Amino acid sequence: MKTDIHTGSRSAGAAGDADDALALLAADHREVAQLFEEYADLADADGSDADRRALVAEICLQLTVHARLEEEMFYPAVRQSLGENELVEEAEAEHRGVDEAMEDLRALDPADEGYDDRVDVLRESVEHHVAEEEGSMFPMVLDSSLDIERLGEQMAARREELLVQVRDEQSEDFDED
Repeated sequence: MKTDIHTGSRSAGAAGDADDALALLAADHREVAQLFEEYADLADADGSDADRRALVAEICLQLTVHARLEEEMFYPAVRQSLGENELVEEAEAEHRGVDEAMEDLRALDPADEGYDDRVDVLRESVEHHVAEEEGSMFPMVLDSSLDIERLGEQMAARREELLVQVRDEQSEDFDED
């Protein structure tokens, strides 16, 4: 499911249908925030380990696809448009931290003590990244000559490819025994 940045409605493929690169990325941000909210509700309700694992798998899938999309297409375009940019360097470093947090979660079982806390650490890292990106980088991009509509079309197509690829790569990471 995706959250449409313009309407707030969730539907399959909405992020891939976003109008431009910034809208696509922001829709991904909203979707992942919603998934974290769903996880918190599930954890508060003492949801099953299987349900919690499945939701974390979906969070990790969406974060991985989003990060690869940014690293492959968005950040290079931002660099080209704005020149070497400290914000891009910081964003890439934040991606590495998120990757490490996801690896930690993959190594744990939802029944392990501290699992929910690790999910919360991941959520906080993602929230910080989103705030930096949307608060600083996106306004700079809007003021640049970057063709965000064309980039958005390219990113939407690549996003669909990445969803299939990453789902295949991660399928074994979260399979139950």
